Amino acid sequence: MHCSRHFIHSRYRQVLYRSPERGIAQTPPSHLRHAAVLMPLVETNGDLQVLFTQRAAHLRQHAGQISFPGGRVEDGDASPLATALREAEEEISLRPSQVEILGPLPPFITSTSQFFIQPYLGFLHQFQLTRWDINEVDEVFFVPLSWLLDPANRHRRIVTWQGQQHELFEFPWEGKRIWGATAAMLISFIELLGLTTLEHTQ
Repeated sequence: MHCSRHFIHSRYRQVLYRSPERGIAQTPPSHLRHAAVLMPLVETNGDLQVLFTQRAAHLRQHAGQISFPGGRVEDGDASPLATALREAEEEISLRPSQVEILGPLPPFITSTSQFFIQPYLGFLHQFQLTRWDINEVDEVFFVPLSWLLDPANRHRRIVTWQGQQHELFEFPWEGKRIWGATAAMLISFIELLGLTTLEHTQ
């Protein structure tokens, strides 16, 4: 499926028209830690790509995993959105002025680290990736949105955690494994905007 910036804008506006509450970030339960991330979309020659980071291998939590720019909400942050933008600037040198925020996406709760993650959807403007913080990020890469929307590129997995079975999705991309919270947020984004269905997911 080909998706342009205008098309995503239109779909997101339709979501907010039908359900205005979708445009308000949710408040996490008090027993969960709060984090926020940016799902960055970049338009190149009319095609959209999604920016991902690979977390540094030495980090204590989620080392080496594929993620979106973002991190834990700190006391000095004005809002979860401010957290996502601050972390994106720290991690990949993305200035807030280079981001057009459409709004929040459905939150995700991690079963292992007990984080309530609030993602935000945004378009990047005049952004050239030149450097990133090697203390937090090993690599930054882009994946075409059209590839992520193809059901053939999503795989459903059943894993057992603390005696309970959980359904997970993953996207294998050029030797990398996009899974866990990042894959779940991608699926929520796809479903929210009605970009495709999961009927034929493997």
